[in-house]
Amino acid sequence: MIADSVTGSSIADEFRRRFWTPLALESVFLASGEEPGGTLASVWTQGDEGGLQSVGPFEVPVVRETGWGAYGLKSNTRDMALWGHALFQGEILNASTIAEMLTEVPPPGSGADVAVGLGVRKYNFAGTGDTWGHSGVTPDGSALLLHDLDSKITVVVAVNQDPRTHRGVQYKTAAALLIMARSADVGGD
Repeated sequence: MIADSVTGSSIADEFRRRFWTPLALESVFLASGEEPGGTLASVWTQGDEGGLQSVGPFEVPVVRETGWGAYGLKSNTRDMALWGHALFQGEILNASTIAEMLTEVPPPGSGADVAVGLGVRKYNFAGTGDTWGHSGVTPDGSALLLHDLDSKITVVVAVNQDPRTHRGVQYKTAAALLIMARSADVGGD
């Protein structure tokens, strides 16, 4: 891996040294290179009788060839929200890099309510107006981070349920939370 060659450290060590430790993000870990810092949430799926059943936390594979840019990073919602806020408020990247990150490109075949930047998406649904963030889906659940640049509010929703059964509830929940936070005027630094 390039990071290993250039720095002489693992990518997990570099993430921790450059990002997680300075931002006091204690729960974040790279699934293929570190042990979790706490308890993993159980995963739930639709049972045969129609109710939910726990299938336990999925075991993290020892070696994963892909996924570091997809579902290799694990976190709790608190640390994910702190990361998103720091990212969009300029604590991680300089202003010109943030401007590049937020340069909109419409993805092929997408609806009018989505555009992409560098590693982020622009969302506009359920009355939220334009917000930026990222979503992810893995076999053990899904998550959505939304950040409103105007109010400086960051919302994170994670669902520890088989993504085939929860039907995108994170989008509706995050939108509702963002609208409530704006109306309560809880934004800021």
